[in-house]
Amino acid sequence: MKLKKIILITALLLVPTASVPAQTKTVNNRQPSWSSGGRIYFSSNREADNAEVYSVKASGKDLKRLISSPGEDATPRWSADGKHGVFMTTRDGGDYEIYSIAADGKNEKRLTFNKGNDWDPSWSPDGKKIVYYVEKGDNKDQIWTMNADGTNQKLLTNNVAHNFYPSWSANGKQIIFYSNRDGEERVIYSMNADGSNIKRLLKTNSFYAKFAPNGKKIAIISGKFPSTNIVIADADGTNEVNLTAQK
Repeated sequence: MKLKKIILITALLLVPTASVPAQTKTVNNRQPSWSSGGRIYFSSNREADNAEVYSVKASGKDLKRLISSPGEDATPRWSADGKHGVFMTTRDGGDYEIYSIAADGKNEKRLTFNKGNDWDPSWSPDGKKIVYYVEKGDNKDQIWTMNADGTNQKLLTNNVAHNFYPSWSANGKQIIFYSNRDGEERVIYSMNADGSNIKRLLKTNSFYAKFAPNGKKIAIISGKFPSTNIVIADADGTNEVNLTAQK
């Protein structure tokens, strides 16, 4: 190799390369819920690639990682007395299953062993029951309840439709959810806590309803994406009021 080529190659190797900016990690903090002790529980990927469960004081202080596993740990929900939590996880290497846990992060217990994802668990007001839905991917997403220890799992809805995101009334006697059982995209329904007396509450497309603390009203996301509004109505679906309509 000629001397000039050697000098040129050596010079190029000695030129400092442009620094490559480090990749910024996108942190997703989501699914917050309150405990009666005033702490907020949520899931986050702040310390791992997968979601884990954290708790923090309402002041933003005393942030603690409560639950960590090789899988996704999500939707933490606390019982009314603040002593027990429930969440869904893929730690067992398959679909989402539901686990319970003590307030200090100890005594984890697997509650469901279903084929399909077990989603969005939440406690009855008295802490004795958990409502959730099972997603099997065959257009049969159904709502179930079980005892707090995982026993007495009971199917509440049983039709060829999607039945999603159940929520308890303040007295624990009713559950509201949304479904496409009438051939529409999604509409809010109510039923008794044992699955009886299913009623359609609203005429328009609506989803993700929650009871007010006094049980007399419900708050709903109404409409179709990307144009949705927050609507409140009486617990029986009457007297709808659009709170966020464009004027």
